Amino acid sequence: MSEKKKSNKGLVAIIILLLIGLAGMGYMYMEKDKTVEAKDVEIQAFLQDLEAKRTEISSMESRNDSLDEFIVNREAALLSLIDSVQDAQRMTSEELARYKNSYYRMDAQIKELEASVRAWEARYDSLDVANQQTKMELAGQIEMGQVLEAQNQNLTNEVAAGSVLKLTSIFAGAYKVSSGGEEDETSRTRRAERVKTCITIGANAIASKGNRDVVMRVMTPSGNVLVANRDSTADGSNMFNVNGNSLGFTARKDVWYEGEETNVCLSFDHEEWDEGTYTVEIYIDGKFANEARFILD
Repeated sequence: MSEKKKSNKGLVAIIILLLIGLAGMGYMYMEKDKTVEAKDVEIQAFLQDLEAKRTEISSMESRNDSLDEFIVNREAALLSLIDSVQDAQRMTSEELARYKNSYYRMDAQIKELEASVRAWEARYDSLDVANQQTKMELAGQIEMGQVLEAQNQNLTNEVAAGSVLKLTSIFAGAYKVSSGGEEDETSRTRRAERVKTCITIGANAIASKGNRDVVMRVMTPSGNVLVANRDSTADGSNMFNVNGNSLGFTARKDVWYEGEETNVCLSFDHEEWDEGTYTVEIYIDGKFANEARFILD
């Protein structure tokens, strides 16, 4: 009986030891599961940080080609790190620490990149302001140049208009010419032998001095022009130019002009006259100056 009791006590002790061992192992497994679960949470949090940083770097833009290339390279490296962490869900603490160190180094580079992008953007903004100011100044100079050009053109036009010679008097009539060369004004067609026009060119201080081309055109009552004989002209021509058109003239004379009042007479001898009103036009340097009329009956 005594031996049997001893045997039972030994069995009980063994069972108790087994239970204690099983309980210890269960506790260890429970603690291990807790550790694994905590690490999974840490990995998921790390992946969220990586995704947030990838979104941040993807939104970066720069107006510098070199920086743009560096942004693309950093984004590719970050994607590679994300893939590596996702492929190693059951990593050890040492492996997780290694990945985090890689991320921290990359994050430092990204912060430097952000600073560079901001610096370049500020530089470009400064250049844009300077460029805009330069454009405004250039536009102002162009506008001022256009104003000055218009003023100069107006002044040139005013000078050109002011330098045109004008007549202060004009008289035209028909004359009978005696054998001694004396002229007697007439209004009779049968007595008329010469048409003569006398003009006074007004003084003009801004007009250039020198030879002036004075031309007379006589138009008959029927509208025809009495044209000079070519042989009687100095250059063998009886045409002159007015605004690009060639017109026949009746008489022509070079007159020296010095800015003061100048008297000039032009005449043309003709044998056959028609009754009616004759119109005499005077041109100076190809520009119409004035006209006069006389009547023959």
